[in-house]
Amino acid sequence: TPRTLFPYTTLFRSFVFVCGLLIPVIQKSYFERQRVVNASSNNIFTINLNRDHNAIKQKLGINESTKIEDFVASFEKSGAIKELRYEFLTNDNKGIVLYNVNFSSNKNQYIINTTKVSEWVQYDRLITEEQFFYALKYLDLKKVKPKVEYPYYSIRCSGDRTSSSWNAQDSNNFLITDKGIDKLNNKDLPVNGYTFWIYGNTTSYGDSYKSYILPITKRSEEHTSELQSPPLS
Repeated sequence: TPRTLFPYTTLFRSFVFVCGLLIPVIQKSYFERQRVVNASSNNIFTINLNRDHNAIKQKLGINESTKIEDFVASFEKSGAIKELRYEFLTNDNKGIVLYNVNFSSNKNQYIINTTKVSEWVQYDRLITEEQFFYALKYLDLKKVKPKVEYPYYSIRCSGDRTSSSWNAQDSNNFLITDKGIDKLNNKDLPVNGYTFWIYGNTTSYGDSYKSYILPITKRSEEHTSELQSPPLS
């Protein structure tokens, strides 16, 4: 009878209501679950960051090109990695997704955390993965790190496109080209592109003694092809 079924109907409606609240939470938790990918090396001189990034994309089921942001790697004179982290973003029918990548030297693994974001103001200005790994192709860290010995060294790239018009004379500023590294001269200014900073560190609390600035140039349309060379295999 209707009176007999009433408690069950109420219970079913309560169950549906609770499920309606829980399902989005479960979906969000599943989407943002932590993932782990093995690294190709724990030494900055031998690690293949391009191959590792592709392995991360494969693990996450990402097929499209990504944008790179806030790349930081610190390493000892031997090349042993002390810290390696960066973020990358995708923008497709799922919206903008931010991936945070942290390297664990103890486990020789990348730990990846995923977050959906409503917008990313600087997205259009960020370096693409093709441009980023093209630059790394010509950055031989054994050669370009400071000659003076420091406790450890760092390479950084914010990923944000900038226009640099500093006085380049008597400064450690260089251009990344398809022929390698060239000294940056005043006649080359202004330079529009992405800057890679390489320097020695005196303590873990400061970024002391900057040694090199290596921007990827994008001075005119005819140089754009330099930035879009195929990534390392």
